[in-house]
Amino acid sequence: MILYDIFSSLYASSRKNKSVIITQITAIFTQNAKFCKKFLFLPSAQLQSRKKLPILIFINEREVRMKIALCDDNLQDLNRIKDLVTHYAGDNPQAGLEITAYSNAHDLIDDIDTQGCHFDAFLLDVLMADVNGITAGQSIRERDAEAVIVYITSSPEFALDAFGVQALDYLIKPLDVDKLNAALDRIVEKLDPTPSLFRFKIPGGIAQIPMDQIRYAENHARCVNIIVQNNHRIVGATNRAPFETVLADLLNRPSFIQIHKSYIVNMAWIRTVNAGIVTLEDGTNLRISRSRLTDVKRQWLAYLAQAESGEYR
Repeated sequence: MILYDIFSSLYASSRKNKSVIITQITAIFTQNAKFCKKFLFLPSAQLQSRKKLPILIFINEREVRMKIALCDDNLQDLNRIKDLVTHYAGDNPQAGLEITAYSNAHDLIDDIDTQGCHFDAFLLDVLMADVNGITAGQSIRERDAEAVIVYITSSPEFALDAFGVQALDYLIKPLDVDKLNAALDRIVEKLDPTPSLFRFKIPGGIAQIPMDQIRYAENHARCVNIIVQNNHRIVGATNRAPFETVLADLLNRPSFIQIHKSYIVNMAWIRTVNAGIVTLEDGTNLRISRSRLTDVKRQWLAYLAQAESGEYR
């Protein structure tokens, strides 16, 4: 459902104070936020300067967007994994996860071959009778070069074999919930083209900014500014919290790096790193702190290698 035209008409035709309308619309966004695939809320000053309301929301609560197969011949472990993944799916409805559990790899491969079942990701135990997880992973990879495979096992000794099927992760039992959730986050990020949203406090409200549109963030006069595509600057509310605290969600993403006490940059937008300067694709030059230069170069080279391998899409 696209709400753009509805809210545009409401904003343009209402006789109420425009700030009241913006507050009402913000409340609707907040109530529906967990079902939103993507929206960008611009500051109220910019809203009031436009004839139409520049907000676009897509809502679809029930769409299945990603199918995950679980496989473990230990039924107790399988049920626990299923419970944890189901809980993750409930906390992240925008991912649209559909979960199917198998107690042996033979049935899983058979469903793929004879029933036409397709799965985007697989969570496999390694030590299974009949067909083990490594062999199953090899069979899956022969059929689907793009499928994401994560191993969950009680033994670390097969980790090298897991690299042979290009596994995204290798988790050790008993499962650590945070590590499993982090692996699921990576699966969703790798498979889902919908950008993650960064919640950012602005004067009078909250901006939800797609992270892939963020070029860099700057700390200026006790305000954090987010610079997005077309060099548009979203000015944050005055904040006494440390720069790194305000932007912690960005710094937790592998594509963002702090190059200076006042700059955090999205490496996807970097053209070059040279002579203490980061140059972005639009020609913007940002200074690198001398103390951070070596680390910035190291992380930038690592990012390029991962991007080349297809980890970042």
